[in-house]
Amino acid sequence: SQAHPILMNRTPYNCAPYGDQMSLGIYSKIHFFENNYIFVYQDVRGRFHSEGEFVQVRPLNKNITDRTSKKALKDKVNIDEATDTYDTVDWLVKNVANNNGNVGTWGISYDGFYATMTASSAHPALKAVSPQAPVTDWFRGDDRHHNGAFTFLQTTNFLPSLEGEKQGRGVTPDI
Repeated sequence: SQAHPILMNRTPYNCAPYGDQMSLGIYSKIHFFENNYIFVYQDVRGRFHSEGEFVQVRPLNKNITDRTSKKALKDKVNIDEATDTYDTVDWLVKNVANNNGNVGTWGISYDGFYATMTASSAHPALKAVSPQAPVTDWFRGDDRHHNGAFTFLQTTNFLPSLEGEKQGRGVTPDI
């Protein structure tokens, strides 16, 4: 009977379970859950149940100049995480029942990168963004390099986990 805000998390790691089932990760946000926030988890482009091609840390596309325009400015070349997020937020506020038209997003590490890109989307319904320790530069300040020194073991252990999941749509890994 009341409208509530939406909290959204976009991830390359698999947001299963899908549908009406609740992720166990929701319990770490119990305060928001108890206050009836609407939670949305989304696989990013090219991962698990999302269409398209996954690109590691896809940068903002400078060919897209008017992010607040209602007409589509993207095509198969002119895409980025900000335009994908704009489309998602727009769809959510128009199609999810009992939302109050306000959307917030968060993320830690790689998910923090997607929260940062959400801020770049400039959607009018976006009211709060919390990128925590976001991946922003894989040369400085992240796990790929430490002060310019390449971390081979960390990189070779982590990056393969983000490759090849396009074929894995619908497959939920055992955790």
